Amino acid sequence: MKKIIFGLAAVAMLAMGSCSKEQTAATGSNPLTDTISTTFGQYVGANLAMQCADFTPEQKVEFLRALQSTLTTPSGEAAERGTMVGAQMLQTVQQFASHDQIEINRTAMLDGFKEVFNMDSVDYTTVMKYSNDFQTARQSYLEQAQQARAAEAAGSPEAIQNGRIAADYINNLKAQDSSVQTSTSGLVFKVENPGQGDKPNANSTVAVKYTGRHLNGETFDASGDTPATFNLNGVVPGFREGLMQIAKGGKATLYIPGNLAYGPEGMPQAGIGPNEMLVFDVELVDINE
Repeated sequence: MKKIIFGLAAVAMLAMGSCSKEQTAATGSNPLTDTISTTFGQYVGANLAMQCADFTPEQKVEFLRALQSTLTTPSGEAAERGTMVGAQMLQTVQQFASHDQIEINRTAMLDGFKEVFNMDSVDYTTVMKYSNDFQTARQSYLEQAQQARAAEAAGSPEAIQNGRIAADYINNLKAQDSSVQTSTSGLVFKVENPGQGDKPNANSTVAVKYTGRHLNGETFDASGDTPATFNLNGVVPGFREGLMQIAKGGKATLYIPGNLAYGPEGMPQAGIGPNEMLVFDVELVDINE
């Protein structure tokens, strides 16, 4: 698009430099300016035709109608700014749809715009009020959409099946190993070495060696030989709680149920299914309060 803009600017400068005494009155016609006008239109038309090659005939009619409306509307600062703001609002509407999956009601948006735009007086406080109202409404929508997706995922056959698999796995594990413990939150863990000294808290920065596995034993993540350093406040609840069971030098195996891991939505990009239980072998190398 920059090439088009620069190209139009160059043609405009050429047109300005071509003005001469041959130019007639504003209401008349001049062959030279008529030729410049025609070729300018052809030049822009060629550029846009190339970019809009996939337009249907109906879309071309729609495009030309909007273009003609803009070019034939009496020019002025207010009209130009209105056109610019309208284009920016449409771009934002498209971003809402693609990024947040929010389909903006354009009629309601325009009604809201006119209501405030036509007020007798608007100051910074008013602007901030509507900004906060907008952010609150958007956040509420996103939270409700997330809850709806989570509720849908929680009832999915895969989520239900993963919950059953986890329950059966833990029942068999406890039947075979009496040292396996279950916390009040539902975290299942086995401490192999409690470590020495103080245990980390929920906001501790820790250095940890870990291996994350599915119940079938397949590894999905691992720190390797070099410990990973992070704040416990930024990890899933089950992993955080599990590390708080041991001190520096301690080792444990964590069996994290889906509700304390990635929940009913899982983490598809990492191959973690909805409500899937995860197993972590962890070693707490260091604690930095």
